[in-house]
Amino acid sequence: MQVLIVFVMVAVLSFEFLAGHGWLPQIIKYSPEVLAIGVAILVIVAGVRSRFQYVRPVYWLVFGGLVLIIICGAVVNHLEPGPIFAGLRMYFWALPFFFLPAVLDIKEHQLRFQLLLLLSIGLLQLPIAWEQRMVTLTSGLETGQAVYAGDSTVGTLMGSGLLTVFLACAACVLTAFFLRKRISAKIFLPLIILLLVPTMLNETKSALVILPVALFTCFVTGAKPGARLKNTVAGLVAAVCFVAVFVPVYDRFVKPRWGYGIVDFIMMEGRVEGYLDRGSQIGEYEKSAGKIGGLKVAVSELANDPVNLAFGLGIGNVSESALGEKFTGKYFSVYAVFVESSAIHIIFEFGLMGLALVLLLYWLLFKDSLSVARHSQGIMGALAIAWAGVIMAMLIGMFSNNLIESHALSMLFWYFSGLIAAHRMREAISAAEYATDPAALRYVVRAEEPDAAV
Repeated sequence: MQVLIVFVMVAVLSFEFLAGHGWLPQIIKYSPEVLAIGVAILVIVAGVRSRFQYVRPVYWLVFGGLVLIIICGAVVNHLEPGPIFAGLRMYFWALPFFFLPAVLDIKEHQLRFQLLLLLSIGLLQLPIAWEQRMVTLTSGLETGQAVYAGDSTVGTLMGSGLLTVFLACAACVLTAFFLRKRISAKIFLPLIILLLVPTMLNETKSALVILPVALFTCFVTGAKPGARLKNTVAGLVAAVCFVAVFVPVYDRFVKPRWGYGIVDFIMMEGRVEGYLDRGSQIGEYEKSAGKIGGLKVAVSELANDPVNLAFGLGIGNVSESALGEKFTGKYFSVYAVFVESSAIHIIFEFGLMGLALVLLLYWLLFKDSLSVARHSQGIMGALAIAWAGVIMAMLIGMFSNNLIESHALSMLFWYFSGLIAAHRMREAISAAEYATDPAALRYVVRAEEPDAAV
């Protein structure tokens, strides 16, 4: 199974990139989805035998709620089988990887190898991103136009925003291992610089929010008793240092085109508001609506029907499918221009109730991360600290990028979230089985209680 997991990790992070350059056949980029079917079968068979004892019941409630919303949305909007199939494939193809750690005990040496592999792929993003950036720059010089856009600086993630979120998550893992003293400062500092440089080349403005918040969360979550203030200050310093380096590098590439830098962009009256909400209305397809503008349109359009506002327009009904027109949603041509983030996508297809359940899922995973970070001292404890930051990065990314489109982020997020969630249950069950005094039993109760504030 280790070979399969590693292969899927490599596949989701490289096959689409390699196929896009003609180095692999196009069909191979769908191999992770095919393998996910095999993982699903394994999870069902092994899970039935073990009664999914390492999956907290509350997760079944959340997933059950999502299934109910999907059914309601499909019935109310009279969905055809094509969009339903395409939508299920898009949203849930990687879900079996969440349950895999609950039915399969991932050993520490296997986890260590997986993380080293992901670190290596993360470091490879720098030379690839640099080459992509230079190609864009050279193209602009040859044509006599100021073509400095970072949208083509995508690494192997096939999206500049997706690359930023992936590297932010990798930086969280590296930071957590440093905080737990599993790597030294001499190793940590050069590695995190190499990881984060591509986020300064691709002009992703959301990096100014995603990375500082994610890193700060890691520092606070990783604080030992009595060192919370120290780690809080260290987290603020790390966030400020990133911004201090990010701004001049970012400006080096955008000033020739804009005539001003990122700080001026933020300070100019109405500039940020206009960027986030461009005032696009239904029927205006020549320009994007902006992140806030898209949210406004989604809510206002669905508000015309309270049922649609609650359950959305139906899974896959606002999505395009590579499988053909019969699998493309009825409303794709109408609302596609407004779907600029995962949050907007979810609202259109699952309604506000669907978005609420997704946010609840993130909250449950965050609570599990805090619990494992407090009670585990090994690799899982360090990973849990990192995952608290990763969840913050993914949460912000949900409102700034369409993360649903990324096979890499979907698979990695579900798999490592499942590791954290299953490890928390293993700790609780193990403590219950071997407890010999009331104090140990109280630990089990605490593991299922709401976590205290960080």
